[in-house]
Amino acid sequence: MPTRLALRVLALLFVLVVLPLSFAHATHGPTAEQAAAAMVADGTMECSPAGAVLDCTPTSVNYQWRYGRVSPNTGPLAGVYQQVPAYIEVGYFMDVGDRDWIVRVQSVGCVDSNGVGKFVDTMVSQLTAPGTWGPEVVGECSLYGTLVQNLRATCPSTDCYYSVTGTILGGAFPTPTPAPTPPPVVTPPPVVTPPPTPTLIPTATPSPTPTPSPTPTASPTPSPTPTASPTRTPRPSATPEQTVAGITFAPQPSLAPPDIADDPTGWATSVHGPADVSTDPAAMGVSALLALLLLLFMGFIGELFNNTVKVHYDEIRGWWQKGWLGRLAAAWGGLWKAGP
Repeated sequence: MPTRLALRVLALLFVLVVLPLSFAHATHGPTAEQAAAAMVADGTMECSPAGAVLDCTPTSVNYQWRYGRVSPNTGPLAGVYQQVPAYIEVGYFMDVGDRDWIVRVQSVGCVDSNGVGKFVDTMVSQLTAPGTWGPEVVGECSLYGTLVQNLRATCPSTDCYYSVTGTILGGAFPTPTPAPTPPPVVTPPPVVTPPPTPTLIPTATPSPTPTPSPTPTASPTPSPTPTASPTRTPRPSATPEQTVAGITFAPQPSLAPPDIADDPTGWATSVHGPADVSTDPAAMGVSALLALLLLLFMGFIGELFNNTVKVHYDEIRGWWQKGWLGRLAAAWGGLWKAGP
């Protein structure tokens, strides 16, 4: 049992310590948005753009001496500046909540949170008077710390504080792979397509229109020269005549009335002949099944009707005798039954 517990403790230490250290120098490409999110993670700060940077100020009077700045205000992270109050009793010291805030934010760029915590603890322990500490490379950033106390300033105050500046190293970002230069595009010369050879279509030679021959005009018969006889009257000359041939119109033959029997739209064509009846076994089976169902249905309806009449015969007879049809039938029957 103790051996199993020891193995579990070693596995937990491997996950929490060894794995973060093994990935500390990986190119992770931190962003300003990630640093700003870490600034406001505990709800004590808020960040807003101020030119090219993000200014982060406290949201509560309990954290009135905190201040943070993220550069730039968006995109790849370049650096983070944080300021927390310095307290003094026997010597200077930093509040635990302020220390955790610095470690959380600076670890976004440095990756190595243990290294950031060690740097802050060493800075606080070594700066027994106002001064500077660093710079020191931690993970993928360079950290630089200060302790500031202006003359006659009380601690804590805006003039008595610790500051930590983290500058992101170039190795924190992957080296961009240059895009290969595409080969020049060689535009092939345009292919000139010769125009199609027009196909000559022979033009029909128009036949000459025959010139109508002039109709010969009948020459007038010359009149005879009258004789010198004073008793004879000269005959008038004969007037030429023209004969016009008559046009005979032949009547068109009348159409015979259509035969009704041969009319494709007539009633006779709607009736199928014996040769048109389908002999398909499936069609004949369906027809036989439908006929059998129809017979069963009609037999059932007839039997139902007969049983209904038989059971309610007296009631139906009473309806018949009370109705006007029943009285009329009785009167008609009485006429035939009456004796002479």
